[in-house]
Amino acid sequence: MKSILALLLFFCSGFLSVWGQSSDYFQQQSRYEIHFRLNEAQHSLSGHWKMSYQNQSADSLTEIWIHLWPNAYRNNGSPFAHQLAENGDLSFQFAADSARGGIDSLDFSSPSQSLSSSFPLGGQEMLRLELSSPLAPGDSLLIESPFHLKVPASFSRLGHQKQYYQLCQWYPKVAVYDAEGWHPMPYLDQGEFYGEFGDYDIYIELPANYWVAATGQLQTAAEQKRLADWAKACAKMDLIGLSVDPPPSLPSDSSFKQLHYQAKNVQDFALFLNKDFYVLKKEMPLATGRKLPLWAFFEAEEAYIWQLAPDFMEKSTRYYSKVMGEYPYPQITAVQGPLGAGGGMEYPMITIINPTSSKKYLDLLLAHEIGHNWWYGILASNERKHPWIDEGFNSYIESRYMQQEYGGQPLRQAYLAYLLQAQRNEEQSSALPSDSLSNFNYYLAAYAKPSLILSYLEQHLGQPKMDSILQAIYEKWQFKHLGPQELQREFEQGSGQDLGWCFQELLQDKKRVDLALAKLSNLGSDSLLVQIQNKGQAAPPIFLAYMNEEGELLQAFKLPPLAAGETKSFRIPKLAHAHSLEIDPFAYLPDYNRANQQRYFARSKRKRINLLYPSPDFTNQAPSVAPIIGYNAHDGLLLGLGVYSNPIFPKNWRYQLYPLVGTSSEQLLGQGQFTFHKGLQKGKIKDYQISLGYKRYSYFSRERYNYKLQYQRWRLAAELALRPKAGRQFRRQYIGLENLLIREEEENFERDSLNNISYLGKTASFRSVHRLYYRWENRHPLAPANYKLALEFAQYDQGQEQYLKLSLEGQKDWYYAVGKKVGLRFFFGGFPFHSDRDFGAYPLHLLSRNAHDYHYDNYVLGRNIQSGFSEQQVLIKEGGFKLPIANAQAIGDGRSNSFIGAINLRADLPIRLPFRLPYFRLQPYFDLGYFENTAPSLQLDSPADAIFYDLGLLLDIGDGLAQISYSFYSNERLRNYMKDKNNFWARFGISINLNSWSREKLTDELIGF
Repeated sequence: MKSILALLLFFCSGFLSVWGQSSDYFQQQSRYEIHFRLNEAQHSLSGHWKMSYQNQSADSLTEIWIHLWPNAYRNNGSPFAHQLAENGDLSFQFAADSARGGIDSLDFSSPSQSLSSSFPLGGQEMLRLELSSPLAPGDSLLIESPFHLKVPASFSRLGHQKQYYQLCQWYPKVAVYDAEGWHPMPYLDQGEFYGEFGDYDIYIELPANYWVAATGQLQTAAEQKRLADWAKACAKMDLIGLSVDPPPSLPSDSSFKQLHYQAKNVQDFALFLNKDFYVLKKEMPLATGRKLPLWAFFEAEEAYIWQLAPDFMEKSTRYYSKVMGEYPYPQITAVQGPLGAGGGMEYPMITIINPTSSKKYLDLLLAHEIGHNWWYGILASNERKHPWIDEGFNSYIESRYMQQEYGGQPLRQAYLAYLLQAQRNEEQSSALPSDSLSNFNYYLAAYAKPSLILSYLEQHLGQPKMDSILQAIYEKWQFKHLGPQELQREFEQGSGQDLGWCFQELLQDKKRVDLALAKLSNLGSDSLLVQIQNKGQAAPPIFLAYMNEEGELLQAFKLPPLAAGETKSFRIPKLAHAHSLEIDPFAYLPDYNRANQQRYFARSKRKRINLLYPSPDFTNQAPSVAPIIGYNAHDGLLLGLGVYSNPIFPKNWRYQLYPLVGTSSEQLLGQGQFTFHKGLQKGKIKDYQISLGYKRYSYFSRERYNYKLQYQRWRLAAELALRPKAGRQFRRQYIGLENLLIREEEENFERDSLNNISYLGKTASFRSVHRLYYRWENRHPLAPANYKLALEFAQYDQGQEQYLKLSLEGQKDWYYAVGKKVGLRFFFGGFPFHSDRDFGAYPLHLLSRNAHDYHYDNYVLGRNIQSGFSEQQVLIKEGGFKLPIANAQAIGDGRSNSFIGAINLRADLPIRLPFRLPYFRLQPYFDLGYFENTAPSLQLDSPADAIFYDLGLLLDIGDGLAQISYSFYSNERLRNYMKDKNNFWARFGISINLNSWSREKLTDELIGF
């Protein structure tokens, strides 16, 4: 009886679901008729637009919202322009007016009533048409307008490259009206769309020798024959040879032709116009017996790889049809082109793919973009608000396809992306809209993490059940809009399970996963007692498996979920030949700490050390060991081994140890640091770290007595990173405290009555430095800036002398062209208190040379050396002057125990250099500074003598990592000193700043994030 009741409830719930959709759900209907003519000389379209809009809601509409997305390309004030710059692409920001675009000459009217238009949301992209008479339920309204479209250069989706035109998001398009109301939205590069289904008739007039690839079906008989004949001719060509020696672009015919395209029940319409297309066609039989035409359009340069495109298209279409349900549209077209937005972009029945040299990558891109016909094209969602739905489900099925075709673990990169962001505490929830996600988190939240979670869901449900649910969703929701609630309901009804752990905890709430194999115990000869602890916040079901040494699954166990903080033991049979026991062995679950999920058995060979570079295996936390080489003038060549933790996927405890031997000093030297880093999920503090460091090197040599003086520095530091207000927030704040204990060897001499000097050996002294600082950064790519306010207290001379130093330092850059910037640095510092203002040992400097790194913060080639190459090293700190002055105190180099202030300007040359190497910039500079003289031995003739300036040219390497500068003109005091040296090479300054490249910055550069 209970089973019958349960069955009845199941069928009733399904009936109620369908009934609820039919009664409450509605969807507006639109029909477009667009005529246009191509003007190649102006890169524009002129034509007429018509739309019939049917109100299928229960509401009377007083307004209709129209998207004019081409106007995103008008100026730098559009959300598109802002977002593109924020994501580091400055090409549009500095584009010429001739390269921009927009839609104008609009005059919306209706034969049935009057319309008034406005832009109440600002900009010129979201147009509101107010109706003089409400549009009643079931009624239709015809709206029409002339239009003129200036096609921009290829910055994003809509664009042109010479006379190749990509017409995407190109026409006035009605916004979606659903149960939540209207959904007007600006065009964005990162973030897709939300569209109404409709029918399209597109009429084109263009030069006769153009080829057109488009959504829908070509209706013009003569062009159908021309296209078919060209496809047959291309199939007989030597396409590999064509790629090696591509022919020049064709001139346009003087005669024009007219084409008609038609598409039904689609969300959008895209066209690609090009005279230089080569075309291949293949017909694919579907399971229902229908033959599906597959078209590939490409240029000569890519012909060698695109000859494979029709076969790739057939395989992926067949796979998606098998998993989801048969492809319903009449054709599929793939186009190769200069897309400005990612590797590919999908539209109904057609996709555009960027150039690629890899067959496997072309297969992947085609599969992904063709797959969007199901997830977006047919199963429509609000891609802007819920990007994880179409991208996540599509990436999940794409990964299954790639695994079938190529093997391996296609989602490994997705998990690595998650792990990198999670361990830096930078990840964001997949529930966020696309315009709230940072650039990299858009990939992580929309593509990577959802595809991992859906793969884990498949592992939990089993692939047959997963596919049956997907097919049921496809059957029920095709050509309709669905959201997260509908998806969760369909999956829970199809599986008979509560799947809140998947759709809520993991996809919506960003709850952290950390399942740990806490303990293994023998239970007799045939069983193991496995203790599992949930150290995280989410409670997913547990997939436990024995694995062999090749990473293949031997035996799996599906265990119930554990609540957050819960520990529980499970009994499982022993498996004699297993290599390991693992939770989630294929890394589908976005677990924060993969290293605690494996237990290797005694006979297993685990890697204890990684040679040269860290292991790409994120479970391998063995230290990496690599040979290290260094140099300083006192210790000579430094040789040793570096031992360090994984810098790409660091754990809470991190270390870097560099023991070195100096070939000149013959001493054990080096440096190292241990850091504990902890990210916090909530509160105003994003993360904190505590570090303990040590370094030891020589800082002075005296050949006459054959000795070297060494320093040792211990550093204990803590830093708090404050949480940004939003994910796309570029402003970061840090508060830190540093404590330095420095031991310095000192030479000990004795002078006798005859004035003879005897060397007695070395003594040592200690001093301490304490720094409290606040650091503010703006990481916006268009105008990055950082500022640091610091308070430093120090004791030296056995505690007899003290000072308190306050300083403000900042750097601000302004880009004036792509890759060209102007930089301003400033420094103001002084001593509110100093026990020895006249002769204090650690003054501030306008010009800092190799002897002025008092607290051993920087890499210095030859400390205290006033000759040779080492003499040319300057330190870009405090006053920031770049002129190398050796005997500085004799001329008054701008040192002060009271106050200094400086401004340093530099700018990239607005010319194209004959060499264009990455990370190299040639920049004129100007340094201006003032110092308050506190040295009794230095008498200044006038206040102007306290003002220094220097003008020169520098070569910046690695954005501050190193600089080579040459001084052309300075103030009189500095100028006279350089004249006295009478040496061309003396004007060259060299700076090395290894601190400018942090571990995080280096990781970002290496990975390309």
